[in-house]
Amino acid sequence: MRDDIHKLNDRTNQWLLKLNVDKCCGMTYTANTSNLCNTKYYIENTNKCYELVKVDSVSDLGVRLDSKLAFLDRKNEKVN
Repeated sequence: MRDDIHKLNDRTNQWLLKLNVDKCCGMTYTANTSNLCNTKYYIENTNKCYELVKVDSVSDLGVRLDSKLAFLDRKNEKVN
């Protein structure tokens, strides 16, 4: 995962695109809550290293994803 973050960051810098580190976050996807990892992820921007905020759910392009891939927030939203 860390290598993927570094590759993504390198590619965005290569194409002169800057990631908004304030909007970046980290999330672990798992169905087994006993296997949750406490790994911290970092991204480098303008020669500073930022720790990504760890979240349990995130909304991207109108789709709500949660760490268990249960889509409960989305289901509850549609029911209401």
